[in-house]
Amino acid sequence: MTTTRRLTYLEAGGLIRLVQQRPEVEYLFRHALIQDAAYEVMLQTDRKRLHLAAGETLERLYPDRLDELAPQLGRHFAAAGAHRRAGEYFVRAGDRAMAIYANAEAVHHYSQALALVRDESLEPAEAAALLLRLYNQRGRALELLSEYEKALDNYRELEAIAGKLSCRELELAALMGRATIRATVNRVHDPLRGKALLEKAHSLAHELGDRAAEARVLWNLMLVNTFIPGSSLAERIAYGEQALAITRELNLRELMAFTLHDLWYAYASNNQWQTAHDILVEGRELWRELGNQPLFSENLSRTSVTYLILGEYDQAIAAAEESYRIGEASNNVDAQANSHMMVGLAYLDRGEIDQAMAVMENGLVLGEPTGNLSILLFVRADLGWVYGLLGAVERGLALARAAAQAAQEKAPLLRPWPLATVARLYVLQGDVDQATAVLDGLEDYHHYKEQLGFLLPMWVGVALARGEIALASGEHEKAAALAAGLATELVSAGVYALRPDAFYLQGKALLALGQWEEARQVLGQARAAAEVLVSRRTLWLILAALSQLERRQGNLAAAEALLREAAGYIHFIANHTGRPDLRASFLERPEVRAVLAGVEV
Repeated sequence: MTTTRRLTYLEAGGLIRLVQQRPEVEYLFRHALIQDAAYEVMLQTDRKRLHLAAGETLERLYPDRLDELAPQLGRHFAAAGAHRRAGEYFVRAGDRAMAIYANAEAVHHYSQALALVRDESLEPAEAAALLLRLYNQRGRALELLSEYEKALDNYRELEAIAGKLSCRELELAALMGRATIRATVNRVHDPLRGKALLEKAHSLAHELGDRAAEARVLWNLMLVNTFIPGSSLAERIAYGEQALAITRELNLRELMAFTLHDLWYAYASNNQWQTAHDILVEGRELWRELGNQPLFSENLSRTSVTYLILGEYDQAIAAAEESYRIGEASNNVDAQANSHMMVGLAYLDRGEIDQAMAVMENGLVLGEPTGNLSILLFVRADLGWVYGLLGAVERGLALARAAAQAAQEKAPLLRPWPLATVARLYVLQGDVDQATAVLDGLEDYHHYKEQLGFLLPMWVGVALARGEIALASGEHEKAAALAAGLATELVSAGVYALRPDAFYLQGKALLALGQWEEARQVLGQARAAAEVLVSRRTLWLILAALSQLERRQGNLAAAEALLREAAGYIHFIANHTGRPDLRASFLERPEVRAVLAGVEV
């Protein structure tokens, strides 16, 4: 009995009814069990013929919608036994899913394609090329889903296949895939293992004469050495520049963009912030050209950080907002969260506390569910610092301690950022012993500057914490020397962010030492640096210290004028806290009360 006659009998018996004839013939079954039974009674050859006909009909009727229909076409041709055609459509389906950031769907489609490819008899070269593409694409999709263990398994599976096929090119790809995951910051980050994999891959790339692969290895060696204690900064830059030279020579646009993207780490760590900015500009144009929205957004996030370090706060905010918009338009929550990494500090410096807290709290809402390390460690600690500056020190300590605990569990290398914040909050609270105990396990700030110099708030935070502890402990010469060295480094690097803090700390220490003229000069530098940034956060403190200096030298009118100016900044901050309780706690800070009381007198 033909398939058509079987369907006629089923329709006549009321078990199914015809719903539509175009674009495909569709029947509605009264019950799922009836559908299953009807399908099973067909001979296997009939089923294959129907699926083949369905697939070919869709191809004929909708030639302009093949990408959209790729999942259905893949299923039809797979059921028809046309594995090669099915595989091609599953690949198209995976590529389309990745293009719209549906990475879980992409993994599913690539897995379907791989299952079919392994069953299909292909020429060795054709099989290797297809396997290489599918495993790399599936691995990338898994990484974007933060499923790093599965991504590692993906590349181990590729390595096993490479062994069976005696294919060195596939072996190289598998090594590179695993090395990249180990080299980048994530929960399976293991730089030493990553470096070992890269060195093996480098030898293999050289053996194969694969210069594109060599460039990729060099790029990753630059990246992995960033996170290995004691690694040479000059070596990192050399790796990156060698990789960049090869990508330019071979016009490898995507790899060139990745290399530029991560050379930022090396140049920024070497205090070459303007160069770091310039390579981001070049890389951004490449990401735009390539249509890579996630990396375009991430580039803007790094650009925002760079502008902030250089003291260009308007540009920092604009870049962060553009990064956020791109992430929002593409439903990329991680990109939205990353855009908030440091921009809240620009608002904080300006005394726009409500804006700073809104950005940081929104970052936590976005980043905490996905385990975003920048949010869990840095933004959470920074929000704690904001609370501390507003007089809510216990609330600030709770956030900073939580950030330090997260760092201990997920990325111990990054612990200095939140721990420095915890220590500084203890100093604000007057508990110098606790602050000292917190920093006991940390290295001198130069250690972190050498290794992770691109995280400027981290190593500067450690330096400021040590200086503030020394000042609070009466070790004024030590505090002055440390702050002077820090200020010199920031000035020589063209860094404006946190420069007023270093000068202010030095000036306070000189005041305590009774070195009036030296204190006047340094506090003048602090004031000038803060005025460039419009840093109301530091200006009121600097002006109060200058007032103290003038009063000690008998210049009462000048002292009062400085206090009035400081009070203006205090009132601006108080009026921009956004919350009555925080406004009240800020105005209750002893230092704030002293300024306001002096003005009232």
